[in-house]
Amino acid sequence: MSKTAYSILLLIFLYTMITYQRNEIWSEEITLWADTTSKAPHKARPHFGVGYSYLNMGKYDKAIEELVKSVKLNPTYAEAYRHLGIAYKKKGLYQEAIKAFKDSLRYGPASWRTHYNLANTYNRLGMYDDAIEGYKKSIHFNPSFADAHNNLGTVYAKKGLYDLAIAHFKQAFELNIDRHQIYLNLAKAYLRTGMYDNTIKETEKLIKLRSHLPNAYYFLGNAYYLQNMLDKAIESYKQSISLEPNYADAYNNLGCSYYLKDLDDYALENYQSCLSISPDHARAHINLSLLYKERINDEKKVAYHLEKALSLNPRLSQISDRNQVYIVN
Repeated sequence: MSKTAYSILLLIFLYTMITYQRNEIWSEEITLWADTTSKAPHKARPHFGVGYSYLNMGKYDKAIEELVKSVKLNPTYAEAYRHLGIAYKKKGLYQEAIKAFKDSLRYGPASWRTHYNLANTYNRLGMYDDAIEGYKKSIHFNPSFADAHNNLGTVYAKKGLYDLAIAHFKQAFELNIDRHQIYLNLAKAYLRTGMYDNTIKETEKLIKLRSHLPNAYYFLGNAYYLQNMLDKAIESYKQSISLEPNYADAYNNLGCSYYLKDLDDYALENYQSCLSISPDHARAHINLSLLYKERINDEKKVAYHLEKALSLNPRLSQISDRNQVYIVN
């Protein structure tokens, strides 16, 4: 057995043991709170304790049942409403979650956690302006909350407001330098604004801390590719794929790198690898249509891949005649 496989199995074993032990703890909590509810069935706090314990065990239906009882007994119980919202969100019941979070804020308007939970729900639903407002309120009540800064930056990036995104990623980074996702978000935002040297700087710092993250090498490869540093891009994409063999976007971008170096066989191989993982990868299809048109001269495959690409993403019709390949950035 390889060291990597052994490490993965060890992590799975440790995670299983920790989960088991954690559930044992929460089971004991439920027993204690259930005893209290039997003695004081009309008090909100014991039902909250049972619901909270079920929530931590991932038993969301039972958590909802107990937390609903809690808020019926105490309609101003802000913390119970908040955890009820979390349980609803875990089940994908987003409208119910929003209502519960709003009820919580009615009785606890200064809760930075509840503003954050509500913003996350809006973010999940694509309601970005509402999410921004929620994250701002969370930060207002807790300026040192790194996750709120990070998520606010993510929403700004989704709206194309990269300068604001970068500002909040930097704040998140300063508040919590151990969060690798903040590095990645910052690197991606720099990519989108054409600040490729900054992307390289951030990803290289992250790789020194955590050398096993495929996205770090992927963004590094994109930064090199967009500066026409193709050999370094190829090296980075290969490293990304070695860490995540099913990384379809990395295969596509590696194919593009080889195409620009006139290494058509390698380009073809990697585009095909991309499609074997993700058959509906529109950019790989558009790139293959160009390869077959310009280098291999196979009109049937040109037509097939072009038609497939446009059926998957009609907006690609705007770039299909530009005679250039496209990475996923």
